[in-house]
Amino acid sequence: EHFDSKNSPCTSPESAMTTEIEAGLAFSNEDDGDDRGLSATPESIPPSHICNREKIHVLIRFGLPMYLVGTFGLLLASDLGSGVSADQQYTSYLGKVELYDTILTVSIFSSVSELWKAGSYALAIFIVITSICWPYIKLALTLLVWILPFRKGPKSLRRRERLVEWLDALGKWSFVDIKVFIIVMVAFRMNIEVPAGYIDIFIVPKWGFFGFVVASMLSLAGTHYTLYLHRLVMYGRDKNGGQPRDEGAEGPKCNENERTGLIKKTKRHSWVVGLLLFCTFVLILVGSLLDIFTYTYTQGGNAKPDKSYSLVTIGTAIREASPTPDEFGMYFVQIFFFVLVIATPLYNIFLFSLLYFWPLSIDTQKKLFFLTEITFAWGALEVFFISAIFSIQQIPKFGTGIVSSGCDTCYVVGAKLLPQFAVLGVASVLNFGLTLWLFWGAHGTLYKHSGPKGCWI
Repeated sequence: EHFDSKNSPCTSPESAMTTEIEAGLAFSNEDDGDDRGLSATPESIPPSHICNREKIHVLIRFGLPMYLVGTFGLLLASDLGSGVSADQQYTSYLGKVELYDTILTVSIFSSVSELWKAGSYALAIFIVITSICWPYIKLALTLLVWILPFRKGPKSLRRRERLVEWLDALGKWSFVDIKVFIIVMVAFRMNIEVPAGYIDIFIVPKWGFFGFVVASMLSLAGTHYTLYLHRLVMYGRDKNGGQPRDEGAEGPKCNENERTGLIKKTKRHSWVVGLLLFCTFVLILVGSLLDIFTYTYTQGGNAKPDKSYSLVTIGTAIREASPTPDEFGMYFVQIFFFVLVIATPLYNIFLFSLLYFWPLSIDTQKKLFFLTEITFAWGALEVFFISAIFSIQQIPKFGTGIVSSGCDTCYVVGAKLLPQFAVLGVASVLNFGLTLWLFWGAHGTLYKHSGPKGCWI
């Protein structure tokens, strides 16, 4: 984007007014069907950048950048700190714990190096892109969205909004490291018979892991709030949060008190939307219950019983895979997994059903639309699906690395995807594609002019 040199970040509304008026005059000469409905009157002139608006309290204008910088610091500290450890516990046949030792401790940064040494190149690269590079890029772009001026014209406003929408929707990919950890944690929970006793192997989360989870959650919350404030500035110029109608434009004005389903205002066929929502809900539910991968174990050339897992059973196995299953941290990881991978995607489908089919006022529909954006940003079904592909394929190589780190009597751990995994894949792809399609239809109806048969809202 080209930057407006007349305005520095977070300048006062008065100092930016002249430039804003000039920008507003330029709007009347723009002819872009995607951005019609932005009025050229002084009352509806967009700002040079978000943080100079009097509509937004000064504490928020300057507090949000500080919040983002603080989140950046927490993320960096978590990446450098102790992330997870591989521990072993030797217990005699009498039930007495004789030894508890740590085989390996890694941070999120150093885990990539360990994966690379073990030959898990694909998984190492995947984690670098999603869990190391992407969280910092997302925070930096969110900060730039807040303080940098946009170009004059309504196209720039909508492009800026799209950027925040994508940052919000793709923020979930920061959770890749968390999903990989859960898969590996359950896979390497082993009980190995040795002379006079047995050895238990645990993959244990440390403070760096929990700090990373909190930082990722704070980052997502930051983009939610940035998107809300951007729309407040861009559209929120009447009591209902709608865009003032350009008197020279065609099309009827909406009745803000009218209650109708959004499906009647869009070009989507009701039976198509309803069928896709139903199929997606069923596929997610069924895919969560089916066994999707199997762990195999051998010791000294002898095969041990395989263990098959579904989304539900891998979630219930999280606390069982810990040496301290009753600690708050393990309850948190377990609940976090179920909420992100199963509950939130299903809830998102339910909210879309309400948004499109339940008779609601326009103001309520806008609030519900924003809620669907939030639930989609937190729903991590597709994140788990892709993470599982990389993790399951790399577990044998990673297991060899654990063995070479000092656990000479460990099992050889293998893993394979089951055919039922395809059901989860179809559910993930359908959920992602359907959500984007419904988002575009809802936004185009609620926030922009929808053509001669549409209305200004």
